Amino acid sequence: LARPGQQQQQQQQGTLSPHRRTQHTTHRTRLHSCRAASQNPSPGQGGISSHARSHATQLQVALKEWEPICAALQAGDQTVLLRKGGIRDPSFEIRSTQFALLGTGFHNNEQLLKHDANPHYHELCEYDPGPVLSIAGWVECTAAWNVLDPIVLEATDPFHIWGPSFVHKRLRWKEEQPITLLETRVHSLRDPIMFNSEERFWGCFSWVDLPADVATALLE
Repeated sequence: LARPGQQQQQQQQGTLSPHRRTQHTTHRTRLHSCRAASQNPSPGQGGISSHARSHATQLQVALKEWEPICAALQAGDQTVLLRKGGIRDPSFEIRSTQFALLGTGFHNNEQLLKHDANPHYHELCEYDPGPVLSIAGWVECTAAWNVLDPIVLEATDPFHIWGPSFVHKRLRWKEEQPITLLETRVHSLRDPIMFNSEERFWGCFSWVDLPADVATALLE
């Protein structure tokens, strides 16, 4: 099977609990059909960039993601991401195989989540970033694929809390482009890192460069 870019980087930091380790193994098995439907990335079509592969041990960027999804990733209730980029992104590209999560409040419709998702995630649909932000962990992208086949929606359903309407809309967004499926492992910090919000963080784009002091704290 061809994956976007070269094979995943050797695991760098952190350990998995037995629950997370079992969940991760099951997850990779259930994604077999997505792998079969995946394709090699063409320039501008996403995937893991050469920059990402050469900077895999440097936590210098954050991926902006809806706050309920950030919480589900942290709790182990979600283990995949489906991305196509924002309005200001020509396509989605994985800038680094290790990145922080920056929670956003872009969507406030709790119907975009599964009905049986933890009530806490539904409450987080009302999240509104304030002047002080926090990062509670970082993500290791263990594998990624570009997929055009709608089979990705069925195959990944057990591994996320998005509702059916959300994932179908995400697949149809920029319909000519494949959706990037990221298989993830999340590493929680002992204490969240707090830092001031900046105007440059906000807008319809996927990635932000972290302030230098935040990036340094993530590596400690």
